[in-house]
Amino acid sequence: MEIAERYRLIALIGSGGMGRVWRAHDELLDRDVAVKEITSPGEQERTVREARAAARLDHPNVVRIYDVVSTPGRSWIVMEYVAGRSLHEAVREDGPMEHRDAARIGASLLAALRTAHAAGVLHRDVKPHNVLIGADGRVVLTDFGLAAIWDAGDVAGGAGEKSTGLLVGSPNFVAPERIRRDFNGAAGDLWSLGATLYATVEGRPPFVRPTLTATLAAALTEDPDAPQRPGPLHAAIGGLLVRDPERRLSSDDAKTMLEAIAAEATPGRAAEATPGRAAEAASGRAVGVARVRVPRREPVDEVVRFRPAAVRPSAAAPVPGRPGAWRGMRRAQVLIATVMVLLLGAAGVGVAAAGDDRPAAMTPAADVVTGPVAADGWVDHRDAAGFRLELPGGWRRSAAGSAVEFRDPAGGRAFTVDTGAPATSDPLGYWRAAERTALAAGSLPGYARISMGNLTFGDGGADWEYTWQPPDGPRLHTRRVLLSYLADWTTPERDWVDGVAVQQRILAGLSVP
Repeated sequence: MEIAERYRLIALIGSGGMGRVWRAHDELLDRDVAVKEITSPGEQERTVREARAAARLDHPNVVRIYDVVSTPGRSWIVMEYVAGRSLHEAVREDGPMEHRDAARIGASLLAALRTAHAAGVLHRDVKPHNVLIGADGRVVLTDFGLAAIWDAGDVAGGAGEKSTGLLVGSPNFVAPERIRRDFNGAAGDLWSLGATLYATVEGRPPFVRPTLTATLAAALTEDPDAPQRPGPLHAAIGGLLVRDPERRLSSDDAKTMLEAIAAEATPGRAAEATPGRAAEAASGRAVGVARVRVPRREPVDEVVRFRPAAVRPSAAAPVPGRPGAWRGMRRAQVLIATVMVLLLGAAGVGVAAAGDDRPAAMTPAADVVTGPVAADGWVDHRDAAGFRLELPGGWRRSAAGSAVEFRDPAGGRAFTVDTGAPATSDPLGYWRAAERTALAAGSLPGYARISMGNLTFGDGGADWEYTWQPPDGPRLHTRRVLLSYLADWTTPERDWVDGVAVQQRILAGLSVP
């Protein structure tokens, strides 16, 4: 396939909820390029913003933008192709990095951010997924899709976007002031840099909690989790992860500290594990870094974009970032409610699948979902059971009793709506009983609970999230929600993160009478 009669798509190298990234060849200039395909409707404005933000910057640690192309139903950003892996992939595959190597990466990222801030650009989504490490060791900051552009003097001087009601960022790496929607200045990017460096040397973000809600609450009220691999970089990380942006480590001081650690003649101490915890040395495949492997559960990390009700302390509340800030139960409940609205979509439902109260089997005949098809291939499906939802084209429908299942024939993902949900005044008790029954019956082999709790919005309800290992096939990740109906989502565990955006779009379009 060729774009604009010039860019020939060669291979898919990445995908997410908003689009895909291809390795392509520029036939005119005879060079390989990366082409980002924006497939989500309404994302054209974001496409142009990303291109404009990155195009402002001329720095070796910022991805270069070459072109923007619009075609019917699609937008395309053409950028330089960096052969290598993301920092997220490097840590996931090879284990945490040594402090000195992480400091070198951090210094490169900070140089990119300093250039961006001087040009009036806030990145707002710094995380390991958006950092590329080239085969030659070059570090590149990419994906300016959430960037904001301001007057250079405002950003460089510490000013930025005041509260707009929109929270943007990735939960494990977003700054507290952005969660509170008080301020979106350059210091927020520095916090995200600190969280990225923490994940690089520890193998996990600084606040890993069972749910997204708990993760955001921890970032607002708690100190980062104690390091299990102490080393010289943690002094800089600690300075960057100060909750109060006015007391956070400055860009100049961070530069001095990171460059000093990166230049040390002796390696960092990332291979030192806390007593009692196993650490297995491993060789890195990229840029010759030393790493250690650690057991961990990789947290879900999707971009957060929603308009919550005002979530801020009262006038009498302690100053954010100081002891005692944001510890009131009422404020915590408001935070939980607004985040759950994000997770469960406009229809107020959650996601998951599998459990003893599910029908034993769907009907063997599965029909392809029907309905008007959008430009990006999604189908607006009105189901015979009386509800309506959007699904990717090609998904198949089957039914058993009041339950209707929609399955992706290519990837093992499934979404179920059951309008015959049990009537109960205690939905959390229902899930607890279902868990006990499933464990006693052995119907969830390899079961590991992730979370279970009440939903604190609307008319209430409860959800249950877990992973399990069927006798055949990959380990599965399931989430189930009980409201006036049951909504289930299941996917292979390895695909859970990549499927979050699809899951959220299905939920947002679900309408049950």
